[in-house]
Amino acid sequence: MIPAGGQDPGAYRKARVRAWLLGDERWAHDHPATGVVEVSQPGYRPPGVEVRAALTDTLLTAAVRPSALAALDRDPLVVSVELTGWQ
Repeated sequence: MIPAGGQDPGAYRKARVRAWLLGDERWAHDHPATGVVEVSQPGYRPPGVEVRAALTDTLLTAAVRPSALAALDRDPLVVSVELTGWQ
């Protein structure tokens, strides 16, 4: 299955995606996945991220669409993104 946006998540430096998510058709349809986003600036909320809860000033639980990973990978204030399940 081709990932949303046609980009292999393994190509990103900051993103980790559970392998079983990639084989799910929800990935290809750009369904939001849940996960954890770490940022370097306290209080920063990256575009394309629907924050569910702030664990700390720099660690967030969030819903992230697969198509948003490229922009998050380029964002200098994003430290890491880990997608772990479906919303």
